[in-house]
Amino acid sequence: MTISSQICKRIYQADGENRTWEYDFPILSAANLYVYVTSPEGTEEKITTGYEVNTLQNTVTYPTLASGLDPLASGYKITLVRQSELTQDIHLTQQGTLDAAELEHGYDKLTLQVQEIAEQTQRSIKYDVSSGKTGTDAATFLAELASAQTTALTNALDSVAQTKTQLEQTVAQEQTARQNADSALQSAVDAKQNALTTAQQTAVDSGITSSIVAQVQTNKEDIAALDEELDETRPWVKPADWMDIRSGALPNSVYYLVGHSADYSTYGTFDIYATLASSGTYDVYVDGVKQVSAAASGTTTTLNWQTLALSTGFDVTYPSALRTHIVRLVPTDTTKTFTRLGTTNLNRNGLLWAHITTNYSLNLRDSFRNSSSLEVITASGNAVITSSLYNAFIACSSLVELPAFEGENGNVSLYQAFSQCGSLKRVTLKNMQASSGLYSFSQCSALQKIMCDNTTVSCNNNTFDRCPMLKALPPLETSSTTTGAAFLTGDVSLDNTFLDMQDATGLTRFVIGGTSSARIDGLKGFLVSNSAPFTGSSPQINVSYTGLDKVALVNLFNSLPTVTDSQVCNVTGCTGANDLTAEDLAIATGKGWTITR
Repeated sequence: MTISSQICKRIYQADGENRTWEYDFPILSAANLYVYVTSPEGTEEKITTGYEVNTLQNTVTYPTLASGLDPLASGYKITLVRQSELTQDIHLTQQGTLDAAELEHGYDKLTLQVQEIAEQTQRSIKYDVSSGKTGTDAATFLAELASAQTTALTNALDSVAQTKTQLEQTVAQEQTARQNADSALQSAVDAKQNALTTAQQTAVDSGITSSIVAQVQTNKEDIAALDEELDETRPWVKPADWMDIRSGALPNSVYYLVGHSADYSTYGTFDIYATLASSGTYDVYVDGVKQVSAAASGTTTTLNWQTLALSTGFDVTYPSALRTHIVRLVPTDTTKTFTRLGTTNLNRNGLLWAHITTNYSLNLRDSFRNSSSLEVITASGNAVITSSLYNAFIACSSLVELPAFEGENGNVSLYQAFSQCGSLKRVTLKNMQASSGLYSFSQCSALQKIMCDNTTVSCNNNTFDRCPMLKALPPLETSSTTTGAAFLTGDVSLDNTFLDMQDATGLTRFVIGGTSSARIDGLKGFLVSNSAPFTGSSPQINVSYTGLDKVALVNLFNSLPTVTDSQVCNVTGCTGANDLTAEDLAIATGKGWTITR
């Protein structure tokens, strides 16, 4: 966690009624929070029983109802103070693994200990350095004691700084080692590629048999396939200077890492929106400090970075020089839950990372639309339960990583859900009927894989258009499909794909979207319903410039319904178009169709 506040103690005046006292400083455990009561006469007593610490709501109850004691009368004071154990829990081994969460826990504990020492020192008797007192009298003793405390504090701070420097160096070394390993791997791949190229050239020059040359080519293809597979599965790695909003994240919350330029000219404001079950309010914390209390459910709150009373934040260099802050949304009543995180026309400028810790279903409609700087969304359990992905990530052009989306076997709208996510490589959908399909994955130029578990995706206009890296289609739900214009335009990497639309009895028009410059040779089969109306604009079926061979085209003709308005089926540029015989064409024309080739 981050520790932006130096507070480690709170003192409250009793009023004869209150039993609940809030603390706004971090603690590592409830055992680190101590309670003292001071009488009107100044007598201080450490309380050991009759109180409870609620670490979720940051409150202490004293006296508890179960204790049978009355609330503290007016004139009494109650003090809440943090006192951490003076122990060091991290054990580092030679060549061992460095756990970022464990290291940060150590940093946190050291920082808390130093703050507590500082708090005690500030209450100690001290003389000015220039007092020059000597001897063994009480004043000298106190002066020496103050000096010793100051020295101890300085040494502790030096130790913390030294330890922090060492750990930062270790982390930097690990990062360098990882980069070197990646570089070495790339060098190995390049070396093997060069060797294969040389071998191929040698085969040509020396007349080696064609079978050896073919094996060389196979090896090259295997290397390319392996590199693509690694690229598909390689997880997102947090930039080194980003604060890890997952570390110490509390449940039932939403965290954002948001940046702005140091002079606020770029990304100067950021909009917050949320709705809760059964209405209610939610609180907004920035860098651990509550900035907005009780924002109404379903309203937009704008954070103006220049006018907020903030800590210095955390400077980063990636993707550009920004000052970042950690924003946390949490229901004021922690028994309530978030139901939605976005609405139309939100300003999400500067959002880099979102982390979701709620385990309840979220309507993600419009939640992150147009967040062009957003790079990653993570979640506790690596999955988000959702009831809608309508416009959820449209135009998130920098987005590279998402958790799995769990539909709880319900209908989840994918209308423009991932449209224009040009950096996204994979999407995982579980236990849902992904409906609408309109522009769902349109213009996902880096998308390679859509992983579905007990999930089908509806077909519509532009569902997968301009996805040049997509190798396979997910399981499709076609019974409700009525149109499919530009369905696969530009999907040149599809491999051995068969599209069966025989249950689409309401289909009026379907256009695959191949062109002479962007052939879709991976489409090997296409069938339609023999009862579909096909009353859309001409051509009602367009499979031009695809990999349909003669057999596949004949199968398509056999699946066509009988029509009466001279509907057109365009097979121009298909692999088997020029192999069709008059008898083959008669299958379609005998049903009233015109074949264009």
